[in-house]
Amino acid sequence: MQDTHAEDGDGPLPTLRPPVGEAPEPHVLVVEDDGETRRLLVRLLRENGLRATGAADGREMWQALAAAPADLLLLDLMLPGRSGLELLRDLRADPARAATPVVIVTARGEVGDRTRGLELGADDYVAKPFDRR
Repeated sequence: MQDTHAEDGDGPLPTLRPPVGEAPEPHVLVVEDDGETRRLLVRLLRENGLRATGAADGREMWQALAAAPADLLLLDLMLPGRSGLELLRDLRADPARAATPVVIVTARGEVGDRTRGLELGADDYVAKPFDRR
């Protein structure tokens, strides 16, 4: 099955369905404004057999979710426009997407940020920089 997004993790390509009887790969949406970090995460996820899509901000996140539901969201907190915490709050308020697992991936490692993210419904929290293992 061909991926639904460009190799750099940005920009949609036509959606292709898996062959009949074949389950699609799990889809991970990486919401990260830093292009280098976003492309790295998308590449690592793809190398490990997942379908990954990149989004630079909340607008792109909602567009990507409209095009293909995500099985997991990796969400940065410090984004242009609406913050990751605001996007998480909006996601949890959306009945169609409220159950989507969310892992916050951010350079903000303060306990208060971690607590707020988990209180808003994040499933886990990973501080950057992180090790690919």
